[in-house]
Amino acid sequence: MPLLVALLVSGLWLYFQPWQYRAETQILLVQEFKEGLDPYNASRSNEYLSTILARVVSTNIFYEQVLAAGFNISRAYFSDNPEKQLRIWQSTVKASSVYDTGIINIKVYHEDKYQLEQITRAINFTLLGKHQQYHGGGDKISLKIISTPVYSQKIARPNLRLTLVFAGLLGLIFSFAIVYLLSDSESTDERVSAKPVKQEHQDQAGREMNIDVSFAEEPARINVPKRPDIFTPENRQSNKQTADVSLDKIDDLSYEEVIKKGSMDNVL
Repeated sequence: MPLLVALLVSGLWLYFQPWQYRAETQILLVQEFKEGLDPYNASRSNEYLSTILARVVSTNIFYEQVLAAGFNISRAYFSDNPEKQLRIWQSTVKASSVYDTGIINIKVYHEDKYQLEQITRAINFTLLGKHQQYHGGGDKISLKIISTPVYSQKIARPNLRLTLVFAGLLGLIFSFAIVYLLSDSESTDERVSAKPVKQEHQDQAGREMNIDVSFAEEPARINVPKRPDIFTPENRQSNKQTADVSLDKIDDLSYEEVIKKGSMDNVL
């Protein structure tokens, strides 16, 4: 069930997302250096300048230059609100510098293939013609298109396959979590009810064998008689009288009779 819910939610999300095509192009930055310059420093300089130009592409100034380049680009797509306009432009155009090469990689996304082509051509045209405004290299720096725009034939954004795979994995994780929680809850209930069930089985077995199992519920009590207190005044008086009688009897007996008697009471 969680797997179906995850797939359903991802399907609804994909349905309401704009399905866009992609165009990709590459531009190389070429710089003139003095003789004897270290190649490492030269490559670092190219990378630095290409990074700057890649960031320039995402600004609103460059956006205005692209729209003023003379291509048939729909302004209504980018809204009239400056903040929303820049946000849509940055979502439409993605520029990045390829590490240690001086190559600028540009990707453009749009729902309409014609508008996608117009925007991509306008970006290349503007970047090649106005790049000197964004660096101090002058004529020593030039740009060249090394990869003409390549347009995708299938939907590039959102990624349908990746989204469905992610939704499936998320649904499986939730499914395993629910199964684990339910099994743990059932085992807890069994442990709680195990003792009464065991007692019931013992009672049933005892009844079948005609054995009284009441002792299992409450242990039998043994009545122990109370030990008389021998130190009460009455007991002490009685013991004294008994002792006097015994001593009198001993006085009446002769020594030979005591020996013959052989009793420990007489000896005492």
